[in-house]
Amino acid sequence: MDVLTILLFLGYGIGLGSLATLWSKESEDIVEVLAMRLGIGIALFAIIGAILNLLGITIVWWIFGLLAAIGLGLSLYKKGFKKSKISVIHILLLIIVVGATYMYVAGSMAYPYLENDDPWAHAEGAKYVAQAGSLNDVPGFDFNYLDPYPPAYDLLMGVLHQTSDSLYWVLKFFNGLIIALSLLWFFFFSRRFMGSGQKALFATFCLATLPSFFTHFIWAHTLAVAFFFPSMYCLLKIDQDRNWILPASISIAGILLSQPSQGLKMGIMLAM
Repeated sequence: MDVLTILLFLGYGIGLGSLATLWSKESEDIVEVLAMRLGIGIALFAIIGAILNLLGITIVWWIFGLLAAIGLGLSLYKKGFKKSKISVIHILLLIIVVGATYMYVAGSMAYPYLENDDPWAHAEGAKYVAQAGSLNDVPGFDFNYLDPYPPAYDLLMGVLHQTSDSLYWVLKFFNGLIIALSLLWFFFFSRRFMGSGQKALFATFCLATLPSFFTHFIWAHTLAVAFFFPSMYCLLKIDQDRNWILPASISIAGILLSQPSQGLKMGIMLAM
């Protein structure tokens, strides 16, 4: 396990999410704040990567780290550090998320290969991003999941691979972690939607135990579906503070940059 890469992943997300929510009124619950900044920040990560590529700037991990550090520093200066109590619901939610992470990662690591064509194709794209720092396909290669395909998944995995020697581990671990984190984002969306932590926790438990929700299969759908919950959360927050329009736009753009058909389906659900 590459602890540095895990810490960088969390740092990218929370730092960029801090930048995206700098002007937004956030919850008094520090767990909710950090969780949602993480989700919004990973979506912003995809947008920044696409912009860097359009500008012809080589995509390297330290650019995201620098921007994340700036975002976190500005947030601490503007908002300070919030303190809040950790409740029983938080602890139970953590158990669900950690349990889901173990289930998805252990299941994926139980065999020493990548299954089917999608994971292999994502491995090719991520390796290319890690080495070339570009999202553009090149003559002689036929990357299925880089430009013109929405490249967020291979972008994220490629940048994470820049600080970890094993692409195999990066794909399997972070794919499972993102699925588990989507449960975290689902909980805070549900709590705001239903107005009850108990109901949201029960809904999260039900989602986590549904075999039809996700498997540990490695594909771009993982990221597209995960971004849906921060998007819904941000849309609900707009009633409280219109500055949440920016994080909502970033989260929705993250869906569109992750997978084409799922983005269309999510768009219909968001419109409803």
